[in-house]
Amino acid sequence: GAPTQVDSLDADQQEIADFAFSQLSTRPGAPVGCTKNLLRVENFSQQVVQGSLFKFDLVMQHDSACTNDNTQSKCSMVVWDKPWENYREVQWDQVNCDEDDNNDETESFIVGAPT
Repeated sequence: GAPTQVDSLDADQQEIADFAFSQLSTRPGAPVGCTKNLLRVENFSQQVVQGSLFKFDLVMQHDSACTNDNTQSKCSMVVWDKPWENYREVQWDQVNCDEDDNNDETESFIVGAPT
């Protein structure tokens, strides 16, 4: 079916958002150091595709205990959930985080390819 926009998260949807947030800090290449706090979830949608495909933005902020930088950052997340298979996974190839753009100043070019 088509994606359905969700204005107010129910307990199951909040669990998906919390799962994605917990996975962010342990993903390969995740920034280390100051922990982040989840401020809110935005643009949440749910689509039925052999389970459920959830797309949403996590808005985060560094913990005030370890930095005075209160800049908010956002990660656009995609989670695929198939409860009957005990399968819930972040679709990392579709995840995009603000801070990833900032940390990696170089564009990914293929050597020898025309630019």
